[in-house]
Amino acid sequence: MMKIFFTLFFMLSSYFSFAQVHWITINEALEAQKKVPKKIFIAFTDDHCDPCQKMEKFAFDNPVIAKMIADKFYAVKFFADSKEKVNFRGRNFEYKDKATMHSFAKYMNISTVPTIVFLDEHAAPITSLMGALSAKDVEPYFSMISTQDYKNITTRQQWDDYQRKFKSKIKD
Repeated sequence: MMKIFFTLFFMLSSYFSFAQVHWITINEALEAQKKVPKKIFIAFTDDHCDPCQKMEKFAFDNPVIAKMIADKFYAVKFFADSKEKVNFRGRNFEYKDKATMHSFAKYMNISTVPTIVFLDEHAAPITSLMGALSAKDVEPYFSMISTQDYKNITTRQQWDDYQRKFKSKIKD
C-alpha cells in the first residue's frame, strides 16, 4: 500500500512541477536566443496586479500551455516598474524615477497589465494580447505562433477560420 502511495505521490508531484513556467529576464532570453533560436513570450505584469497573478496561475501554469511555453518559447516575466536595464535591438531602456512604467514597456506599447507580447526568433514583434486571459483563451495563440501558422494568417477571415478549426487540448 505504501509503495502505491509513494508511486502515486511522485507521479502527481512530477506532473504539477512540470506545469511550472521557467521565467527568465528579457536580457537572458535575448542572450539565449543567440545560441538557440526560439520565440520569446513576454508577460508584462506588476506586483500588485491580481489579474496578472491569476493569469499566471490559471493560464501559463496550465500543463498544456506550460508545455508549449517550455518547448517553443523563452518565457519572460517583465515587471512594469522593474529597475532592470534592458538592451533591446541596439537600444538601452531603464526605469526612470517617478515613471508609471519602465521605458522598455512603453517602447513595446504596453499601456496596461497584464499584457503578453510574442517575439519571433529574431526578437521582432509578432503580436500582443491585452487583459487577463484564461488558458483556453491563450491556447490558440501559443499554438498558432509555436507552429508558425501565424505567418499564413493575414486577414480577419483567416483568423476566424483558424479559431473555428482549432481543437483545444485543454480539458474542462
